[in-house]
Amino acid sequence: MTNSDDETLAPSLEIRRCRQCENKEMTSTTRKLSGFNTESIFICPDCGHEVTLSSAGSGGVYLASAIIVTGVIAFIMWVGKGFSKTELIVLAVLFTLFSSPMLIDAIRRWRYPITGVREPSEQEKATFFSGPSDPIQKGISWMDGFGFVKGFFGLFIFIALWFLFWGTIGFVKDTFF
Repeated sequence: MTNSDDETLAPSLEIRRCRQCENKEMTSTTRKLSGFNTESIFICPDCGHEVTLSSAGSGGVYLASAIIVTGVIAFIMWVGKGFSKTELIVLAVLFTLFSSPMLIDAIRRWRYPITGVREPSEQEKATFFSGPSDPIQKGISWMDGFGFVKGFFGLFIFIALWFLFWGTIGFVKDTFF
């Protein structure tokens, strides 16, 4: 995987409202890959306020991941002997820990609401589909445009298709070979 700081993408086309001066023309100057999401840097043209916001698609994936991980841990604990009050508290703390990045990002995006969408420049149109060279980062930047709900359900659909694929492979192997 390449260094995420070297991979910059075309700026986000969203226009947001500045929290400092209430200007409704806060635009993205850069967008880059950061871990398992993309971050857009928005700057207000009036007051110069700068904020870095993560993509909404990654928030949905983070929440779905938190539900899956907590659900698997809960299932393992339940199969063993059932739940005690302490174990339920531990599960609640784990879910809060796993979902906190999504909650923090959602609050940041909520504080800077979208007021519109701008037209891309000719240079942005030319570089819009080039993206990163690494396949994993290419998938992450593709997920960026999904939004929260599609990112959330997309992870569950991906896992279901993954199990279906390997179940089909196993069925064919056991039936014909």
